[in-house]
Amino acid sequence: MNLPTNHPKAASSSLHHAQNQSDLFQALYDKKARIAVVGLGYVGLPVALEFAAHFTVVGFDIDEERVELMCQG
Repeated sequence: MNLPTNHPKAASSSLHHAQNQSDLFQALYDKKARIAVVGLGYVGLPVALEFAAHFTVVGFDIDEERVELMCQG
């Protein structure tokens, strides 16, 4: 949460955050964003597949067998 402050560094941080947010929105609009999905189970896998229709997606999971199956197609 960003609380109002008169500290000069905080103002600079807010401007930097706004630029990052603007860059993110532009990357999403241009379909150039890269999406990471953590957990490829019942929720993560369908989410990753849906995002993959329009974006580059990287999935992460701690289940080595699941990851191996995904790599095989």
